Amino acid sequence: MLINRNIITALLIFVSQLLSAQPDLAEKAFREKDFNKVISLCSEILESSPGNNEIMELMALAFQERQEYQEALTIYEQINTEGKRSVNYHKAECHELLGDTKSAYSIYEDLYRADSSDMHSLRNLGRIALKNKQYKTAENYYSILIDSFPDNYLYRKNLGTCFYNNKNEIGALTHFKRAWQINKKDLSLTTSIANVHAMMQAPHLALDILNEGYTRDSLYIPVLKTTAFINYRLEDYDDAIFYFRKALEAGDSTVFTHKYLGISLLNTNQFNESVPHLRVFFRDDTLNSEASYYLGLALTTMHNKKEGIDLLKYTIDLMNPDSVFIGSVYASIGTAWSDINSCAASVEAYHKAINYDPAEPEYLYKAARMYEQLGRTEKSVVDYKLALKSYREFLEKQTNKYQKIAEKRGLETDQVMIPFANQARQRIVAIEKELFFLGEL
Repeated sequence: MLINRNIITALLIFVSQLLSAQPDLAEKAFREKDFNKVISLCSEILESSPGNNEIMELMALAFQERQEYQEALTIYEQINTEGKRSVNYHKAECHELLGDTKSAYSIYEDLYRADSSDMHSLRNLGRIALKNKQYKTAENYYSILIDSFPDNYLYRKNLGTCFYNNKNEIGALTHFKRAWQINKKDLSLTTSIANVHAMMQAPHLALDILNEGYTRDSLYIPVLKTTAFINYRLEDYDDAIFYFRKALEAGDSTVFTHKYLGISLLNTNQFNESVPHLRVFFRDDTLNSEASYYLGLALTTMHNKKEGIDLLKYTIDLMNPDSVFIGSVYASIGTAWSDINSCAASVEAYHKAINYDPAEPEYLYKAARMYEQLGRTEKSVVDYKLALKSYREFLEKQTNKYQKIAEKRGLETDQVMIPFANQARQRIVAIEKELFFLGEL
């Protein structure tokens, strides 16, 4: 049976029209974000027209939009990229999204080398270098970008970051400030400027710019934390407490904030308030000797002194500090024991403090007080004599210590007040009388 030629001709025309309409349909589907349909239509077109660069690029873009980057990259690799920079851009994007920044960087580098007016490649070279902490390389790229776009705040900000990490404080400050002038919405710039001022030993200038950020948004946590920490470093603990608390109220829950809020509260004798924050610090890392030390110190000032004493002993076990520091820790333990009238344990701790730091006479004075208390409560002649011996040793060492201080200052010894000296002399007289009446002197 013969087929009517007119029917064949009509069919061929229909198929031709259908095929010619498919690219338009694929582009329409892409605009409508129906990427499954785009891939299906492109596959059909490529069956009859393999090697069609435009259709392959559209299909690869659809895979890329579906976040199937390896599939997209496989197609991009098959496209003839001569005169098609966009394909190379997309290839670089896929490499980077797959975690291969080295290949992405290489593509952008080749493109920029071939055309130094290619700002897209230049921007990405700077961005990737900055991301990979190659600050000197990134600095070179952003310096070129700034020449062409002097009022681009992001380029200024990124160049400032490069200078900051390259220890060029003046350059960092210049570009951060310019970026802030251009875009007052980016409050992170206030903390960047403040950090540079802090590096340049100008904390009050740092606080000025942070106050500007605080005025714009009083709940912006980085400004609150940076302000708090600078005040902490200035030993302005009241302001540090205010801003750290504001950061917590704004939703910050970092160990950093709990740590320094706790220490600030401790330094202002707000021991009860400091403990919960210092517990957060300690729980985060129970092998951190700094955390155990501050929590132990806070607890020894409160009712839970034994827990504090255990933590201070644990601190000594954790670290290998210098002997002066160990002496101060044992002195804190001694004070805690004395506060709960454990005089014998207190004396033992003070003697350990003296052994580790014999140059500190005050430990002798505190040990003497505990011996005297033991002598009084136990009616112990031995303890009275040990108290007398300790007071005398203290008086001798303390006097020698402050004589040296007077000499350095060009003063006479009687022009310098010697702490606890009068109290020690009074106690020596009182103990000698007590021993005399007991027939032991």
